[in-house]
Amino acid sequence: MPVTFRKAVFLLLATLSALSAIAQKSSPPVKGFVKVDGKTIQVKHAIAVTGPAPFDDTQKVTYLFLTDKPISARTVERAQSVADLRKLMSGGIRVQLDDSSTAHLSIRHPSLGDDAITTGAGFGFKPTANGPDRYAGTLQSFGADRNEDEEMFGHKLRYDLAFDVSVSRQFPVTPKLALSPKAKKVGPGGGEPGKAYLANCAKASNLPKTQKEFEKMLAKEGGIPTDADLKEMSKERGKKVTREEALAMLFELVKLGSELAPKNCKVLGGGYDEKLAILQVEADVLGGRSRTDAILEKVDGAWTVTKHGTWTSVN
Repeated sequence: MPVTFRKAVFLLLATLSALSAIAQKSSPPVKGFVKVDGKTIQVKHAIAVTGPAPFDDTQKVTYLFLTDKPISARTVERAQSVADLRKLMSGGIRVQLDDSSTAHLSIRHPSLGDDAITTGAGFGFKPTANGPDRYAGTLQSFGADRNEDEEMFGHKLRYDLAFDVSVSRQFPVTPKLALSPKAKKVGPGGGEPGKAYLANCAKASNLPKTQKEFEKMLAKEGGIPTDADLKEMSKERGKKVTREEALAMLFELVKLGSELAPKNCKVLGGGYDEKLAILQVEADVLGGRSRTDAILEKVDGAWTVTKHGTWTSVN
């Protein structure tokens, strides 16, 4: 049966549409490179997810993973948290975007080993589509348009990427806690919850200063790593971890915690009910005076600090 002109046009359009869809599907979601200390990796894969912010699990942020190796859709679907995806990232850049569209970068590269370079994207992040379902744009290091490397944290780096990726997974964000209608208001000092907060602050800012002190504290509290702990740590790091190495790594975390811990804390006010306290607090954090909300919950009859909000500079 002869093909009419109208039917031929229809078939041609359908074919072109199918070819276009195939071309779009095969087009990589990101093109570009990341270069660190003279070694370049090509970045061709991307995923985008939303989830809780690193230091405030009640705040929703977007994470773009621009990687040298693919992370499959099935892996994303089976992941329990954003942290699971971070562990799978071997090389590339993770972009964290908050509600104000401020971008923070975490750069992974073979030249950095197990370390990462974390920084703000600054002027280099230029979105053309900024969510909430799709993100597209470019990401460049300072001087990349002039083929120049940037000095950062003792490394020479350069990155130049163009991306277009849709959000494929939304990890749950913790609902913000709220006091009951019967909550009591408290002023400076914070009442009983305030006393507990200040005691916790004093303890956190006076952690062991030497590894021997740290090991003595762990032994007293029954916290020396067990054989099962060492087996799990070895599995995570991909090599055998001895008890001495584990203690050294834990002490490094304690030192970092001591540096980051709020100091010279002050309770400005707040409120509490039978199980929950929300206090407005002020402290020295990272060399500056800052404020945030502190959350305390009743655990076995005692007020216990469970989290802080995002610290905001007083100045």
